[in-house]
Amino acid sequence: MILYHANGEAFVLSPVLWRSALELARSAGWQPRGTLPPPIDLDRAPVLWHGAYDPAAGQQVSKSDALALSSALWRALAADRHLGQELHLLAEFCRAGSFLICASPGITDSLASLVEHTSAGSSVPQAPGQIQPLQNSSASPQEAAS
Repeated sequence: MILYHANGEAFVLSPVLWRSALELARSAGWQPRGTLPPPIDLDRAPVLWHGAYDPAAGQQVSKSDALALSSALWRALAADRHLGQELHLLAEFCRAGSFLICASPGITDSLASLVEHTSAGSSVPQAPGQIQPLQNSSASPQEAAS
């Protein structure tokens, strides 16, 4: 996903990191004020907006909410210096004020989530009918098929 300031400054992060940052900020005292709705899609019926921060849909975080989010992230970072550089950069980004929460173009978010899922030691689910790798490389094609 990509966060955008009005001046065009962008911050790219994974949806997993975004959700983690929101939860961490809540635990550090941030009280979400809700987001402003994304632009209207003229090809779809209007829907009631509930102020969600996730999933990324072009919604806007207000300046006061962004500053409060930044402050909470700074408090969390001060309490645990092992939280990582990405959260530090996100706190800096939020400190600059209002921003949009947008999906990454293409399938970037899905790929980032898959990488994070597989790097955590989980296995990638196999689609039905997908060819499985051979377990015994010395087996003949006929033996592998049986």
